[in-house]
Amino acid sequence: DPGSSTDGPSLVGYAKLQLGSAPDCVPGSSPVELERIYLLRSHHGAGIGHALWERVIEAAATLGCDTVWLGVWPRNARAIAFYERRGFRVVGSKTFEFAGDLQEDRVMVRDVPNGA
Repeated sequence: DPGSSTDGPSLVGYAKLQLGSAPDCVPGSSPVELERIYLLRSHHGAGIGHALWERVIEAAATLGCDTVWLGVWPRNARAIAFYERRGFRVVGSKTFEFAGDLQEDRVMVRDVPNGA
């Protein structure tokens, strides 16, 4: 287990899926939002991110979802490239308020394969 130490397992990353409404640009009859995904920088490149991603798709399939969607800051090229390598594509944008200012995120989607 890559997250283990002599003191036992430790948390090195997490993902959070959120059921609920999706922007109009999101296709599918049963979408789920990938609200957060995080991996400690010290564990980048060790294959843990790939394993975490596989669990996200499995969880979405278990929930009966056909689409995973997310919002990402348009200037976060590293995150966008990460999502594109995992099959996401840009389908639109969404605005939201943060600290009294309107912000805009790109909306990206990926299909959940049957039998994932």
